[in-house]
Amino acid sequence: MPFNAYISTTILILTLLLFTPTQASAAGWFNPMTSSITLPASITVPGNAEVGSVLWTSTPVVSQLQDRAVARETDTIWATVSNGELASGFTDVYQTDISGLGVKWWGKWKARNFSGGTTLPITDPSTNNAGPTGWQNSDSYPQTVWLELIKTGPIQKGTLSVKTTTTTKFNCSLGDCKNWDVTVLSTSTILAGPTCTVSTPVIPVSLGHVATTTFKGVGTTSTPRPFTITLSCSGGEPNTAISSYVTLTDAAHPENTSTILSLSSGSTASGLGIHILKEDVVLGYGPDSTTAGNTNQWKAGTITQGMSVFQIPLSARYVQVAPNVSPGSANGLATFTLSYQ
Repeated sequence: MPFNAYISTTILILTLLLFTPTQASAAGWFNPMTSSITLPASITVPGNAEVGSVLWTSTPVVSQLQDRAVARETDTIWATVSNGELASGFTDVYQTDISGLGVKWWGKWKARNFSGGTTLPITDPSTNNAGPTGWQNSDSYPQTVWLELIKTGPIQKGTLSVKTTTTTKFNCSLGDCKNWDVTVLSTSTILAGPTCTVSTPVIPVSLGHVATTTFKGVGTTSTPRPFTITLSCSGGEPNTAISSYVTLTDAAHPENTSTILSLSSGSTASGLGIHILKEDVVLGYGPDSTTAGNTNQWKAGTITQGMSVFQIPLSARYVQVAPNVSPGSANGLATFTLSYQ
């Protein structure tokens, strides 16, 4: 039976305010005062997407906030989600009427005290306040809201409709405030995408015997040696596709976010590191995480339904990292984490 699910007439309203607890005349106005988010016609869920995975992120909507009366530096911008029931196991993801699919709202708030923007999840009641704005009369800053669809469990097969209404508000209890409402009114079909597993979980790569005279100075390299990460894929509904993303992690130094893999502790050579390349581009390292947008995460390619094997061609080489190179064994260990989005 085909896997088709629908998000129907999901209405989520966000209302934003500038609130002064001690002065009734203070007020914040937004332009526009209403915005809407449009869901895509369909969303493909990777067959092996983990619970907590972001399945889709909306295009942000923006409203300009300015004061219309007397503002104070202690005024705060805050947001809440109304009529939302938390998904089991989550503190900031709300249920939809599709089992296994939740909604997470985000806000990026800007003001004099945080002009670069402070990004926080929006909850009900929201405890994620950016703090005093430092607001001055005539200040004007853009505020941004978007949502993510999150996998919260096994996604139920069949055709579903969302019957409940989730509301997000920025209530203004004092002053002549004009709130900002953000709604979602469209529908989306949830499709099951292909499932992939790693065929080559351990990949030995020999860089060969390299003479120390190969290295003429910091940054010089040896000849790259190719290797491949291979995935086995199956399932998925017709015409579906998923994107495969990869993060490389330095096993010896997981905090490493550079483009140089450290030599492992058993190595006897010195003055060298290791590059891993994709199509002649040196790749960076990041935390072992499947989170979309993880540090130095890169796209390996698109996997379409019916594709049984997906290969990721890479190469590795030594790179000189110190003025002097001493001979010996030079080994490194990197792990790779796949994220299907």
